[in-house]
Amino acid sequence: VVFSVLDGGNVGIGTTAPSAPLNIRSDSATVGGIPLITLENLQADGTASIGAHINFYLDNSNSENTGGSVGVVEDGNDGYAELVFKTTPASNSSTLNERMRITSGGEVGIGTTAPAAKLHVFTETDETDEGTDAALTLGSNTSGKMRMYMGVNDAGNYTYIGSVESGVAYRNLALQPNGGNVGIGTTSLTGGNVKLDIVNAASAVGSQIRLKNDHNTGFYIGVGGGSTSGDAIVWNDANTNTLFHTNGNERMRIQNDGNVGIGESSPAY
Repeated sequence: VVFSVLDGGNVGIGTTAPSAPLNIRSDSATVGGIPLITLENLQADGTASIGAHINFYLDNSNSENTGGSVGVVEDGNDGYAELVFKTTPASNSSTLNERMRITSGGEVGIGTTAPAAKLHVFTETDETDEGTDAALTLGSNTSGKMRMYMGVNDAGNYTYIGSVESGVAYRNLALQPNGGNVGIGTTSLTGGNVKLDIVNAASAVGSQIRLKNDHNTGFYIGVGGGSTSGDAIVWNDANTNTLFHTNGNERMRIQNDGNVGIGESSPAY
């Protein structure tokens, strides 16, 4: 059977019992199968060939507009085909906007026509929230369910990652919850009981950790660089005291005037 049309209007190619408006069947035993449909468009726009596309229509209450499209275009650099996915914007429009592309090299781009990695999600935003400004989210957006989100902030020149219970509150973010160590500025982790390795390749300034409160008071601990290279440093950058506690009790303090008290909360020297 090459071609058949049933009374109900279903069309069959390679079958006498089409189960859909168009049913194409092949009994080929070729490993990987053979193409059942081949579409070609040899038109060119002057820079890159516009390949064949399939459009999908949605019959809505306003009018029948193109809802989406899948097709191929020619890469203007090497002449290979790239697969593109398009949809219309939220407004009632027949304009198709590209949303995703798979290049001839296998890179996937979402929001970009030139993905720079195996998966490249493009976004431009100055926000840090977990909404649609985030480039990627994992989990459920159902209220009370957990999600992880990440994105970029162009104005602040940083990227971010966070954890949220959808519709409730921001929640804890765990790194290496099942073991292993974490490195910042290094891939050569110390291992063993050193769970966090922090390395600053700019040896002139060393490496520090800063603890800061809502009054903009900062406390630093780190390793000095330059003239203090190798020295362990603890310092308070505000005009406040530095306290040392054990077992919930103060044992020593360094006053903001430099006086040191051990077992004394108001040292005179």
